[in-house]
Amino acid sequence: MLDQIEALKWVQNNIRDFGGNSSVVTIFGESAGGSSVGLLLLSPLSKGLFHRAISISGVDLSPFAIGSPEEVTKQSKKVAKSVGCSIEENRQMIECLRSVDALKFPVKEVNVWRPIVEGNFLPDTPRNLRNAGKFHYVPYMAGFTSREGSYFFPEVLDDVTPENFRSYTETVFYNIGNKYGQMLVGNLPKSLWMR
Repeated sequence: MLDQIEALKWVQNNIRDFGGNSSVVTIFGESAGGSSVGLLLLSPLSKGLFHRAISISGVDLSPFAIGSPEEVTKQSKKVAKSVGCSIEENRQMIECLRSVDALKFPVKEVNVWRPIVEGNFLPDTPRNLRNAGKFHYVPYMAGFTSREGSYFFPEVLDDVTPENFRSYTETVFYNIGNKYGQMLVGNLPKSLWMR
């Protein structure tokens, strides 16, 4: 996230050279990028660096938006072991990971290095920051795509046949709707519905 802050600072300092206006910067992100946009809306470090925001298929409240320090450390150690880095001492592990060619990292470990609440970029959880009204008051649009999640469906639908399609989809979508519905009902902060 800090690299995105630096990129936005660069935009502020250089956009005029490209015919742009530094007081009308819109940020946009999809999926993890949408979550990044949501997190930038909450970070005190990004104040004044953008003036409108759009998130598609991911927001700061998405389950994949942030990780706990323990979870991220555990996943980092798993990846470090897979590329031959020692996990005994964190500083040494980090130095080793930085020296590894990016193409050698396991592709399936996509949620390893997520932002965490560390007090600088993200001073508290997204839910707490939103509930406290601690976000940038800029026009914000969030949505989803017409084929949301379809990237994952081929794997999920491997066991579906024409004979079991109806019962399978009723079960899967009932369970998804039920799980997320229970998670969301009564837990959405009022500030989520800002105008």
